[in-house]
Amino acid sequence: MLYNNTYDLKFINETMYKSIMHKWEVPGFLNQHHVQKALGVPVNFSLLSQAVYGGFRATRDGDRTGFLESISYLLSRGIKVALVYGDRDYICNWIDGELVALKIKYEGWLNSDVGYEKLLVGEQELWKGMVRQAGNLSFTRVFQSGHEVPSYAPEAAFALFSRSMHSVSLSNGIADSHYVTHGPASTWHIKNKVREAPKPECYILDPSTFTEDVWEAVKGGNITVKEWRVVGDLEDKRDDEVGTGSGELKP
Repeated sequence: MLYNNTYDLKFINETMYKSIMHKWEVPGFLNQHHVQKALGVPVNFSLLSQAVYGGFRATRDGDRTGFLESISYLLSRGIKVALVYGDRDYICNWIDGELVALKIKYEGWLNSDVGYEKLLVGEQELWKGMVRQAGNLSFTRVFQSGHEVPSYAPEAAFALFSRSMHSVSLSNGIADSHYVTHGPASTWHIKNKVREAPKPECYILDPSTFTEDVWEAVKGGNITVKEWRVVGDLEDKRDDEVGTGSGELKP
């Protein structure tokens, strides 16, 4: 069955998403002996732990309440809160994120003059998203990004992090700890151009990224592997735009 991936609506099903994303290169790199020796790590790296995941789910955090009040409490203590969402993410989508953000009680946050400004990044001031900010609280929609924004738009993610830490405007880096964004109340008028999904890749350390015929070739030793990927007829044809976070937009 074909379906859009919950972590990135650009991709069809889980296998295609996992085979493209850069995070699947991490285990192969970190589990090399010389890397482990340099890091002083005595065990192999695993991308996730089902034991930890199961233990966390057993706490039933999803059934608890009071999160909005907790955020308001943090803000009252001078803690910065930056809510960042990729607009191709479905499981943690920006639409619900914005609805929640607008229910947070914080001085000046819900004033009628607070709106969205462009997120401008780098020396060329590339337009990477839209930011709503009032002092220590902000909400950002990052264009053309899925579930893990730094994997798609590393420059934008770093700008948001560093600007927040240095108490400057998240939209443009202006030095003002009490900065308030002004502009449209909504970003619904901004639409992403739908792109063709990049071709899937077969990552040798994760059989779930393979189609059945390619996996049979792997088991038979009839493949060539380069940097943990099957190459040859399946030579890397990844969309160069994956990971850039750049996006064609139209008003």
